[in-house]
Amino acid sequence: MVEPYLKNAKGLVKDIDECKALARTLKQSRTPEWPCTPSEALPDETLCRSLVDCYLRTSETVYRVLHVPAFLTEFEQLWTPGAKSSPVFRILLKLVLAIGSSQYDQHFSMRASAIRWVYEAQLWLSEPGSKVKLNAVGLQIQLLHLLAREAADVDSESIWTSVGTVLRNAMALGYHHDPPPNSRSTLVVEGQRRLWNTLLEIAVQSSLSSGQPPLMSMAQFTTKPPQNYNDEDLGGPTATPEPRPDTEFTGTTVAILLRKTLPLRLHVVNSLNDGDGNGHIDYDNVLRVDSMLREEFRCVRRQFLGAMNLTGRPGTAAEYAYSRRVVSESCIKIWRAAAAPPPLATQPAGQPSTGQEDIRRAVTCGFGFCRMATWQSLLLLLVELKAQAREMEDSLLPQVVPSDLAQVLQDANPWCLECIRAGQTNVKGYIVISAIGAHIAGLQQGLRPGEELISKVIQAVNKACGEYLDAVQPLVPADGVQDEHWANGVALDDNMLDMNWNLFLVDFLGEEVGGLGWVLND
Repeated sequence: MVEPYLKNAKGLVKDIDECKALARTLKQSRTPEWPCTPSEALPDETLCRSLVDCYLRTSETVYRVLHVPAFLTEFEQLWTPGAKSSPVFRILLKLVLAIGSSQYDQHFSMRASAIRWVYEAQLWLSEPGSKVKLNAVGLQIQLLHLLAREAADVDSESIWTSVGTVLRNAMALGYHHDPPPNSRSTLVVEGQRRLWNTLLEIAVQSSLSSGQPPLMSMAQFTTKPPQNYNDEDLGGPTATPEPRPDTEFTGTTVAILLRKTLPLRLHVVNSLNDGDGNGHIDYDNVLRVDSMLREEFRCVRRQFLGAMNLTGRPGTAAEYAYSRRVVSESCIKIWRAAAAPPPLATQPAGQPSTGQEDIRRAVTCGFGFCRMATWQSLLLLLVELKAQAREMEDSLLPQVVPSDLAQVLQDANPWCLECIRAGQTNVKGYIVISAIGAHIAGLQQGLRPGEELISKVIQAVNKACGEYLDAVQPLVPADGVQDEHWANGVALDDNMLDMNWNLFLVDFLGEEVGGLGWVLND
C-alpha cells in the first residue's frame, strides 16, 4: 500500500541514502587503522583522573573488576617523574578510560579516543601467547574489553559470542569453582568471586539482549557470590577479615544484590530461548516467574517481567489483558528511569553528576544493556499506542491517550536525536521511530489507512532525514573521507534508488525482517 507513493518520492529516497552515506563517513573518520598498535600516549593527568572517576562512580559499582586501592596505587605511579608502568597496565587503564569517557559528558566527546583504546586492547588480546593472558589481570582486561566495546559501540552486536570465549578462559583458570576453605587469602578469593560474578552478569545480559541462550546453568559452577567487603577491608595477601553486615552498604552491595537474582534471571533467559522455537513459552511458567520476581526481586525485575509476559501465550482474554498491562507498566518505568527529559541544568564535563544523569548518559552515549532495554521499551510502548489507537477507531468517543504513553510519544524523537548528537550512527532507528510516531499520531487524529495517512508518514520521514543530517554533519571532520557515492557530487541513478528503496521497504514494513512489520502493517 505504501510502496506506490514512496517509489515516486525520489528526493526522499535520495535523502535516506545521503543519511546512510554520512553515517558511514562518520564511522570511517573515527575508526583507527588495523592493526592498531598500543602506544604509551595517555590524556593529560587531569583528564585521566576525571575519566577514572567516571568509571569508578558508575561501571565499577555494578561490574566489579578491579581492586580499586591496588589500581589507584599503580595509577598514581604513572605521574611520578621517572616512574615506568607496565604495558599491560596501560592496556587495562585505557579500557577504564574508554568506559569512563562514555560518562564524561552528555555528547560523548571522547568517542574517537575510546574506540582507539578498544582497538589497542583488541590487538593485545589477539596476539599469540595466550598463556601470558590466562591469569587474573588477563581476565580483568577481557572483561573490561567487553564493557568498553559496549560503551564505545565497537562490534557491540557480537558481544554474546565474545562472552563465550571469556567464559571458557575463566573456566580454564578454575574460576567456576570456589577455592577450598583457608586455601587462599580473602583478597584472592574475593577477587576470583568478583570476576566470576561480573562474567555471569555480562553473560546473562548479553543473552537477553541478543536473544541467544546463555550457554550456562547454575549447575555448572560452584563459585560463591562475593561477600560484603569494601576494597579497603580486604587487606594484604595474608589478611582474613570478617565481612560487613548485609545491612551495611559497601562497594560490593549492588553486585551482591544482582547475584541474588541470578538464578531466576538465568531461568528467564533460558526459558525465552528454549521455547517452541518461535520465542513463545508456557504461560503458566510466565505467571509463576512473574510472581517470584514481584515478591523477591523488585530491583531488577522490570525488563525480565516485560520479556516473560511478551513471549508467553495467554489463553484467555483476562490473561492477555494482564500480560499487556505488565509489559506496558514495565516499559514505562524503564523509559522514565532511562530516557526521561534531562534536567534544565546538567553538570559540566568531568564533574560529578547526579544518578539520573549517569543513567541517561549510559543509555544515550553507550550501546550496552541499558540502551538496549530502553530501545526495546520504546518500541513496545509504541506498539501499545498503536493498538490503543486501533481499538478506538470505531468509537464515537474522542480518543484519550494515557498521559504516560502520550509523554513517550512526545519524548521519543528528541531522545533519538540526542543519541545521534552523541555519536550514534543508527539512521534506520531514527527514521523508523519517526515514521511510527507519525503513523500513530495519524491514527489518533482519526485518519484512516490511505493516502492522507501515508502522506503524513512520508512527511515525518522527510523531516527526520533533515534533522539527522543537521545533527551528524557537525560531527564529521572537515577532512573526513566521503562515501564514494557522494564524494564528487555524483547523483544516484534510478537502479541504485530502486535497490536502496527496496532495502528501506524491507526494514520499514518488515517484509523480510520480522521486527517492525507488526507495528506499521495493516
